[in-house]
Amino acid sequence: MTPDERAAAFDASIVRNLDDLPSEFRARVEARGRRLAEELRSASTE
Repeated sequence: MTPDERAAAFDASIVRNLDDLPSEFRARVEARGRRLAEELRSASTE
């Protein structure tokens, strides 16, 4: 799946607000988002 396809899938998802998720799952999603953002920052500086 390309990044554009991933973005489109996310945009089409049912969950629009992380507050709608159970707190444990929300914490995992937020942690993954932070890791991915850090990976993108690292990749853009190489």
